[in-house]
Amino acid sequence: MAGRFDSRLTLLQAVPRGSVPAGRVVVLAARIMASCAIPRGSLVVPAVDESVRVRASAANPAPDAASGGLVRAGTHDQSNVLELACWNIGEPQSLNFTGNRTHAERQMVEYLKAMEAAAPGFFGSIVSIEIDINRSPCTACADSLCGLLNRIRAARPAVAAPVRMMGGRKVFSSPSAAPVPATLRWQALHAGGPQATNWAALLELSRAGWRLLSPADARPGPGSVHQGLVTVGNL
Repeated sequence: MAGRFDSRLTLLQAVPRGSVPAGRVVVLAARIMASCAIPRGSLVVPAVDESVRVRASAANPAPDAASGGLVRAGTHDQSNVLELACWNIGEPQSLNFTGNRTHAERQMVEYLKAMEAAAPGFFGSIVSIEIDINRSPCTACADSLCGLLNRIRAARPAVAAPVRMMGGRKVFSSPSAAPVPATLRWQALHAGGPQATNWAALLELSRAGWRLLSPADARPGPGSVHQGLVTVGNL
């Protein structure tokens, strides 16, 4: 694991020392709040690809290949809150390959999708989601996070749009799903490989509804036509 975490990433700070297996480079912590009790399943987040392994080493003599994360202990006191810690599976260099089956974000997304499949209605009950991660999402993970938020929003009950006046007449809009407050905070920029974080990916996240926060030096460089269309707040 890449050291301890920025003190402003409070969800990551709360991940207990020693709970993340050795050899993991990217760690994610998420808090999901729902309007009702969240179904409880396994305390282990299964690895998306159980064939991927971090090779054994002196620092990691018994790699845990079957786990892509864990449900945080102690969160069962609040039945409407789910806290997860997820990490990359596989070797660190796989983070720079095409695809994201080994990435921490994908482990979380697939776990939440499995929860929805096992207990339909879970997505529709979600009222907020927060994510802290020590490295910004690659372009593939940005797509996964956009897809997750779109699915959650689509599952929520529709609410009536406000009535607008136009030319002295009332204009009614079709009901739409209420937005879901969603915050994504990261510590450092994922800058390597063909899927390095870029402004286009951050724009997609922002348009999907993610509020983005990072240190000023953890963002892509200037020069993209998309940069001026994205707001990334300071941690």
